[in-house]
Amino acid sequence: MKKTMAVLTIAVSLLCIWNTAAFADTEDIDDSVLGLYKYQGYTNEYFEYQVDLPGEFTLEPRGVVVSIDSEQAMEHSNKETTISYLKSILSLSAATVFKAGSSTDFISITIESPGILEDIWDEESVIAENSAETIASSLQEKAQEEGATVTDIDTNVMYLDDFAGDGHYVIQYVYTWDGTQMFGAMILMRSADGKFLNEVVIETTDSSRMETICDYFSEL
Repeated sequence: MKKTMAVLTIAVSLLCIWNTAAFADTEDIDDSVLGLYKYQGYTNEYFEYQVDLPGEFTLEPRGVVVSIDSEQAMEHSNKETTISYLKSILSLSAATVFKAGSSTDFISITIESPGILEDIWDEESVIAENSAETIASSLQEKAQEEGATVTDIDTNVMYLDDFAGDGHYVIQYVYTWDGTQMFGAMILMRSADGKFLNEVVIETTDSSRMETICDYFSEL
């Protein structure tokens, strides 16, 4: 199951394919854009929301460390060296700023800079329509790399009236990975100044869990 839930996290950078060669100056990226880990969660003052997770979730560290407990993940992920590393990655394209998972659910948050020669992002609705078209091909490519079988891929773009206190566009998707059906959502949060895009990816093996997981997100 862990392997299955990692699929879209790896593929997420492929969803906005026009963004792979964006160039930004790290000095123009405020630390608040990346947010901070907290006990069983995450907070992002730039996008004005926070995540509070129950105990069954384990936080995964950001940066180069890959296997430590949630408390160590929080400490490592807020280090100045980690923040600097993430800013350098974000200046080129995108940086994964938060990950957490349980036995059935997975959450990943990625921040992206705008595309080549662009200063700001398109509206969320435009990004959603363009990104939805690449999900199937991204999953199929990853399955081929992993020697897995992915079938029954379906996507749908909709508008959420209230996610973390505001309305946002979301790409809902379903796919079957080696016989396991997965339910996912990518919520797109364009910053108020349009300079950055926050992508919240949620995956679960239980569709009834999706609303519950979304409720873990709230406005600051």
